[in-house]
Amino acid sequence: MPGRPGPRPSSFSEELSGAISSSGLSLARVQERLARSGAKVSLATLSYWRSGQRRPEGAASLDVVVELEGVLGLDPGRLVDRLGPSRRVGPRREPASYADILESGSDDLLRQALTDLDLLDFNQRLVEHSASVTLDVDRHGHLVRHHARTVFKAVRDGNETLPLVLTNHGHPVTEPPLVHGLRGCSRGRSIEDLAHGLVVYELLLPRPVHAGETVLVEHVSELAGWEADTVSPCYEHYLVQRVRDLVLWVRFDERRPPRSCQTYQRRPDEVEQVRTLPPPADGSVHLALSDFGPGAAGIRWEW
Repeated sequence: MPGRPGPRPSSFSEELSGAISSSGLSLARVQERLARSGAKVSLATLSYWRSGQRRPEGAASLDVVVELEGVLGLDPGRLVDRLGPSRRVGPRREPASYADILESGSDDLLRQALTDLDLLDFNQRLVEHSASVTLDVDRHGHLVRHHARTVFKAVRDGNETLPLVLTNHGHPVTEPPLVHGLRGCSRGRSIEDLAHGLVVYELLLPRPVHAGETVLVEHVSELAGWEADTVSPCYEHYLVQRVRDLVLWVRFDERRPPRSCQTYQRRPDEVEQVRTLPPPADGSVHLALSDFGPGAAGIRWEW
């Protein structure tokens, strides 16, 4: 008679989840300790690793896993040995939606809102070509004004709508933003979840755009009821496909310049790349990227 089979070896996600539970640390605290050791990784990525929805891929992610073993008090190789060979075949799959790269934990809410507005797969019809975003911060440290100018290129015929997604990183807001100054588009329907700091607008193009055509849209959002996260104030821009050019420009009130600033960029399943900047001499800081995405890019600051 063959012997009874032994216990099934634990997977990477099971081992990681058990180690985090045994440590008594929250996922946010694990992220903080990793950051202090120089290993930058987003909360969303850690959550995906723990649940098994995604797994670490690439050298940078492997470095984070090695640091995780130390943070969680595990023997060297305890997590790394459970990764096994890479399961990635061919090029990385492009995210289907903003919801795939949202960092605030409201990805399910956003996915549902985009579905209700028939915009979940808009990027399969219109491709973001380039974007320029200006954000104003007042003397209280609040994000008060968002001005965006974006060029889209149609990859299919008959495109008439696109989304405008504004999120306060999961923090509640007291009132929705006032969107005005629209050029190249008009406002359609909207879905607002103020308790989770999420607003999704449907922008209507003046006429159907056919494959190969480009369209330029511009809008201003007044963020009166939106406040920056007091722990880590930042502005983050989400990209659901590669763009040719992206420029983010944050302008601070001259009466309260930040003590320090960082620019960062993050692709799905990859470790965040961070660059620390000196205090802005002219009261502003910018990030310019070429051929970036899908992923998130942003600027954060400290007072």
